Amino acid sequence: MPAVRSSCNLDQAHATLQLCSNKLKTHFRKLLETDPASVEALSILTEMRRFRPWLEQWEKAFSAFLATAMPTLAQPEVKKCRVLKANHLSTLILASISGVRDVDFEPFMADFKAIVGLAAAILDAETTPDVSPKSAWDKREVAPTTTMTLADPLRVVVSCCTDPMVRSRAARLLQRIS
Repeated sequence: MPAVRSSCNLDQAHATLQLCSNKLKTHFRKLLETDPASVEALSILTEMRRFRPWLEQWEKAFSAFLATAMPTLAQPEVKKCRVLKANHLSTLILASISGVRDVDFEPFMADFKAIVGLAAAILDAETTPDVSPKSAWDKREVAPTTTMTLADPLRVVVSCCTDPMVRSRAARLLQRIS
């Protein structure tokens, strides 16, 4: 993984988190295809957990960015920040699982609720007209496969959350974006 800079901008935060997320999802897919009792599964889990310190550093840099930039961000950039945070949380959950069978997702309940809250805030804001000036993010042509969306974090909630109310709300939000 690239070194996390102590100061970042939205483009850097997006690019580095996207790289981490893609790598971690690749490991997770391999884990799901592997015999849970195998040495290979243990090796994959160990590799996945190595992402956690990097994700914690990313969070510190992103929080520092938000502390200074948030007052001047246009609505599309605020949306991008929320999408990044939802993806960060879901990626951190994947980097923190300790097994293949009987994984205890209870410690992640606050993260699941935060993901759902961020997604709801984004989707609810999209139903109200935006009167802010257009930003650079609105003008970019970005292929869907190269940008983060709310779909992956909501899928993590639907797949892993043990609270039926939170899981159900995530499923409804996921339907809204599908």
